[in-house]
Amino acid sequence: VEAFGRHLAVHPEKAALVSEGRTVSYAELDAWSSSLANGLLGAPPTAQPVVALASWLGPEAIAWLLATLKAGLVAAPLDHREPDASLLATAERLGARLVLPDGARAAGLVAAGPRSAVSALHELDMGDTTAPQVRVDPARPAFLASSSGTTGTPKTSVLTQSVVEVLGERTLAGHAGSRIGIVLPPAFLAAYAPITECWFTGATGYCLDLTRAPLTDRGPWMEACRLTAIALTPSIARMVAEPLAAAGRSLPFVERVTLGGEPVTRSDVRTLAQVFTEADFVNVYGSVDATLVSYHVIDDPAALPPGPVSAGRPVGTVEIVDGQGGVGRGHER
Repeated sequence: VEAFGRHLAVHPEKAALVSEGRTVSYAELDAWSSSLANGLLGAPPTAQPVVALASWLGPEAIAWLLATLKAGLVAAPLDHREPDASLLATAERLGARLVLPDGARAAGLVAAGPRSAVSALHELDMGDTTAPQVRVDPARPAFLASSSGTTGTPKTSVLTQSVVEVLGERTLAGHAGSRIGIVLPPAFLAAYAPITECWFTGATGYCLDLTRAPLTDRGPWMEACRLTAIALTPSIARMVAEPLAAAGRSLPFVERVTLGGEPVTRSDVRTLAQVFTEADFVNVYGSVDATLVSYHVIDDPAALPPGPVSAGRPVGTVEIVDGQGGVGRGHER
């Protein structure tokens, strides 16, 4: 929040977010998130200070994320494509208030007698744009990401306030004035790396709704936005790169490609290097597995071993837990 405030003070009218023809300035995002933060603090309490949002990563979701940090609450992003029963079950397991940008869907869940508190996002926009005066404990959780449990027991990854700060200042350092693509689904922790980077570097985030944009639109969209950094799953990266590589086209203005959520192979990097000719490649963990904490840079595709590229091990301060509080299957402390 402090990093965002520093760039807000320097260039309040600069574009913070661009999405589907809509531009939100740093000043507008600050006022919007402060209003939502006051609404969150004034809402009836739930079992835990956790606020879950089911949305794609557009301006509403990013304003909500900044609002939870301002309010000293815990953000828990959920995939809006999940069925209602799954969203309610996850919110109940987290003890969270469930927030949806879709007012009609929120009203339907309330009418159906949900097991946890449900609000429409607009109901929390109270109009009070004064930032709340909340003292935030650096050791307090700031961010939760939960798997759906499709590969076994649902798991939850926790990032504290101090870890989010370290990620922004040290591991996500970008280029001031960058144009950063925000396209991954909300279930991926890697999706939030570019958002955090925007706040720490004063960059502009470009949002694309993957649920509505055809696969063929991604490459031309990146060209039109002149993105300097983007995070993608390897499968989406292949869909972007393969047609461009076949046509002999490249995107030399992209300086970094972050890959997460799926295994990365040597052939993937070779194909991507034909298109992103000037980019560094960063390989991160999967959807909830300490995605933003353990990573390495791929600077020489020719030196990669055959098969999947390892993303390393979780750092000592990170623990992957399952729904019963134990270490998830296949993970290390």
